[in-house]
Order: sequence, then C-alpha cells, then structure tokens
Amino acid sequence: MIERRREIVELMLSTHPDSCSMCEGNDVCQLRKIAADMGVERRGAERMLTKPEIEEVSPFIQRDLSRCIGCTKCVRVHQELVAQGAINDEGKRLASKPVVPPGQDGSDCTFCGSCVAHCPVGALSAKEKIHHIKPDTTVDTTCSFCGCGCSVRLEVQDNAIIGATPVENGPVNHGALCIRGSYGYEFVNRAERLTHPLIKTADGFRRASWEKALEKVACGLEKAVKAHGADSVAVFGSSKCTNEENYVLQRLAREILRTNNIDNGSHLYAPSSLIGLAKTIGFPGTTNSLKEVEKPSVILLVGADPDSCAPAVGYAIRRAVRFNSASLIVVDPRKTRLSALARLWLRPNPGTDVALLNAMAKAIVDMGLCDREFVDCSTENFQELLRHL
Repeated sequence: MIERRREIVELMLSTHPDSCSMCEGNDVCQLRKIAADMGVERRGAERMLTKPEIEEVSPFIQRDLSRCIGCTKCVRVHQELVAQGAINDEGKRLASKPVVPPGQDGSDCTFCGSCVAHCPVGALSAKEKIHHIKPDTTVDTTCSFCGCGCSVRLEVQDNAIIGATPVENGPVNHGALCIRGSYGYEFVNRAERLTHPLIKTADGFRRASWEKALEKVACGLEKAVKAHGADSVAVFGSSKCTNEENYVLQRLAREILRTNNIDNGSHLYAPSSLIGLAKTIGFPGTTNSLKEVEKPSVILLVGADPDSCAPAVGYAIRRAVRFNSASLIVVDPRKTRLSALARLWLRPNPGTDVALLNAMAKAIVDMGLCDREFVDCSTENFQELLRHL
C-alpha cells in the first residue's frame, strides 16, 4: 500500500513544475511536503511538464493550471462547503482540470477564496499575496466582519498580516470563508490606522503612552461619576469585537463604573431582528446555533439576504437544500442568490411583509395545522393573536 502511494505521488510530481513561487525558500507546497515525508524523488527523465498558464479569474484570484495535480479539492470545497458550484472539473484522469461549469460565465463565484485556501500546490492563488514570503507565525482568531463568528487563521510576517485562511475545523465555517474574511484584512496594515493613543489638547492631539492615556480616561470617568453620579457616563461597545470582549466591557461598566448605560454597535447591524427577538422570546439573540440551520425540512427566509450580510448562514442554507433536501421558501421582492434555490419564491409588494405573515398565521390556525399543545405550553397571549388575526 505504501509503495502504491509513492507511485501516485511520483506521478503527481512528474506533471508539477520544478520550482515555483510556492516552493522558493519555504515549504508551502503540500505536494512537496508529502513527497519529502515519503522519500519520493523527482525523476527528470519522465517529466511531463506544461507551460505556465496564469489567468486572472477574479479581482482577487489567479490560476495557473500547469501546477494543478487534479486533486479536485477546489471543486469539492465549492460543492460541499460553500455549496455554490462555481467550479467543476473537466476531462478525465490526468487531463482533468478545474473549470467554470458549462453554460456559466463565473457569475456564481463570490470570490470567497476557499478554493485558494484548500489548493495544495498553488494552482489557485491570491493575486496580492507574495508566496515566497514565509510567515513568521500564524494566529487563530475570530473574523470580525459579521456576527457569524467564523474561525480564521492570520499569517503574520514582521508584525503585519500577509494572508488569511479558514481554520479547517472551525465550528462555524468548517474550513470556508467569505470574500471579507479571506481578503478584507488589509485595513489592519493601513498607515492611516492609529498605532498609539492620542490625547486631545487645545492645540490638537498629541501622542501619549498607554499608561498616560488610561490614567487620563480613568481620572475623567472618576471625576464625572463623583460630580454627577454613575448615570452621567455611558459605555459603547464595538460590533467588531467578539461576544467575550463585549461581555468584559459590560462587566467594566456595571461593576466598576456602576452604570447600566451600556450599548453596542450591533444596533446598526440588525436592529429590527434584535427588537423582534426581544419582543417575541424575551431575549435579543439567536435561539439556535448555525449548524441547526442544516437540519430542518423547511426553511422560511423572510426579507433577508445572508449572502450579503452573513455569508456563512448562506452556505448553511445551501448545504441544507443541496444535501438534506430541505425546501427553501424565500419571501423577498428582491432577486437574491438564494432565490434561485427556492422551491417557492414569494415577491410581496414592499411594506406588506406583516400582512403576508399574518395571513399565513391565520391559514395555519384555520386549517388546524398548529400544535396547540406546544402553543399552550410554550407561548403567551395566544388568544390575543387569534383575535388580531
């Protein structure tokens, strides 16, 4: 068995370039790593090389099929994780190459970069990334662009981020990212970002140490609380922070400053859903984890476009439809990417969402389709709802 594996790796090496930007000065190429671990050497007499064919397939991604070894990882990640189907394979055996499916112009590609992250030989690569620079270290963290909480691995060189890839076993994204997670890290390295505290003076702002800045903030807050009471101060958290970071911030507000004036920028992100959840279930937060989205037989999506605001949710819905035969019902006057997968796409006039939902609720009650035992045990004010309907 081991000998057969060596033969397969040797065949792959026979069609792979001797040197490329993936291998110059580092061991990024997974094929070369496997060959070295198995003691497989290249056989120059049996080389079957092709000329480099570098193509710009998107504003962020370039492709060189001369490096491709036909592993079809890029195809599988798009079919099984992203569930978008923007890449397919064409040909058989050694001639098989990843291509855009027939009849498509690449419009289904969202430039999420997941295919690049999983390509083991650099046949797909980020245009702006310099592959011959090996990162000093990698840092696993949480993507801050939306509320999904995807796990991302940042590649760091000289204290600057040079790349971002999905964490393979991430509990939310399972090895896939969206375009913002893969390529939206440049703002961290921007020269315009503040790298040290500034204290405002009559002449403008002056640079200060962290100790001085924190001392001034603490003294200012203490002075305001003593003079006007704890309710005179407020703390505003960032929607870019993790739940854990904002939890620490509210502990600071309530236990140190003794104020309940604590808020968060998430009100700018999804205020209607927070208000609706708070009024209906008494808690302004989600009731289930993202993996639960893939389990139901029917998914009702009302006025939302997760591909734009929370792509990992869109991936989960696609997987539910493609692999679990879930029936997707989209209620939205707009044409979204998910509406193409919908078994039923309802396009109400703008502003009539509530009327439609009330009509659906009345039909459910009149036709005896609701579980009255569950309703009686788990809900309040059901009779008022019936009178309203």
